[in-house]
Formats: sequence, structure tokens, C-alpha cells
Amino acid sequence: ENKFTCCGCDCSKLPCYKKECKGCEAECGKIFWLKYTQHSVCPIFECVKEKGYKNCSECSEAPCHRFFDLRDPNMSEEEHNKYVQRQMDNLKSLNNN
Repeated sequence: ENKFTCCGCDCSKLPCYKKECKGCEAECGKIFWLKYTQHSVCPIFECVKEKGYKNCSECSEAPCHRFFDLRDPNMSEEEHNKYVQRQMDNLKSLNNN
């Protein structure tokens, strides 16, 4: 079963899902990998909640700078850009269902 976050990430495909993380909604945006950043809450999750959106697909700015500011340092820029595109595709497919 796919478990999508507000940013379009499919948690169910991540090895950390259900082990280190139960998903953004369950964790209220306080996901485990934030310990590697200066954030206490995921900035994307926080933005979506502040704007009252269900997910980023409702925002005309998506994908915004937050998607690119949160790049995993283990990913190249090209890999990250492809990942962000996949997130946008996921959100688009959710809206079409």
C-alpha cells in the first residue's frame, strides 16, 4: 500500500518507513532525518499546514525552494531533481484519482 506524504514522497518505498518513521502525518512533521538539519519540523510539512492545504499540489509555487533546500547530501543534484519530479508526479496522480 502506497503511503504518500504532503510533498509527494511515497513513504512505503523507503527502507526507514515503519522502522524509524511512521510518516509525516503520524509524526506531525517531526521526522527522524531532521536531526541532520537545523529544523525541528519539516519545512514542507509546516508550509502545507500553515496554508491549510492537503498537499503541495494545491500550491502554485510547487515545487518551491523548500524541495531543493532539503536535498539529501548523498544525492547528486541531478538525482535530487529527478526525485523532486517523481514527487510532483505522485501528487499529480493522487489528484487524478
